[in-house]
Amino acid sequence: MDPDKIPDYMEPDSEGPLVNVLIQFLNQWKQQYASLAYLQLATENGRLGGRATLLLMAFQKRQCISVDGGCGPETRRKLSKMFNFDLTKYAASSDTEDGITTFVQPDGTLLYWARYIGIQKDRRTIEMMFRRSRYGN
Repeated sequence: MDPDKIPDYMEPDSEGPLVNVLIQFLNQWKQQYASLAYLQLATENGRLGGRATLLLMAFQKRQCISVDGGCGPETRRKLSKMFNFDLTKYAASSDTEDGITTFVQPDGTLLYWARYIGIQKDRRTIEMMFRRSRYGN
């Protein structure tokens, strides 16, 4: 498994530094359209919920793709193709290096991701691995 490959789905309630990267993009995208003035900017709090989910749904609707409020393969393809925005590229950047991102999957299961460690199903394991890789013990 490629440790820098992030999971395919970032559903509502996903949390972590990569969520903030997506929220930053959505806030910038929203400001380009006067017709979206009714939507408020999302808070960069590391959680895909509330305003961030509404912005993502508005993006999906405007791009004529499935509107589900999650950032899955279809949404990522559109982000990359139309806006040259690639979450995988940002995942490899130093901006997201010091944190664990929780990905909520469509079936409700949780996956945890940290750069250079990869995907784990339980947070405790990835926290221990993250600490060991970070501090060398």
